[in-house]
Amino acid sequence: MSDESRSQDGMEARVANLEANVAAMMLDVSVLKTDVAVLRTDVGVLKTDVDVLKTDVAVLKTDVAVLKTDVAALKLDVGILKNTSATKGDVSEAKAAIIMWVTTAVFLSQLIPELIRLSRSLF
Repeated sequence: MSDESRSQDGMEARVANLEANVAAMMLDVSVLKTDVAVLRTDVGVLKTDVDVLKTDVAVLKTDVAVLKTDVAALKLDVGILKNTSATKGDVSEAKAAIIMWVTTAVFLSQLIPELIRLSRSLF
């Protein structure tokens, strides 16, 4: 074979190799286009989800502000209750006073009729 023939055979092999490589690249580009289309769809969904999350966070911020106000009011109410409610000591003192009054009343209810009888007999 002549050099020209070998050169042409080598050239055909190189062109065939280049054509195969171009075909593979075209297939890869086609796959990349499909992947980009899927990614665009996913990004669109993500944008929608982020917008929903922003709305939810705004609602949560409002809810937290309301809860802070409610907790402040509850703290105030609890403080008032602590200042105006009876303590165990207060209840214990009241109980002792009631027992003393009842004991005195029972004692006097027994003593007064006897004193009246005694005063009638003396006068």
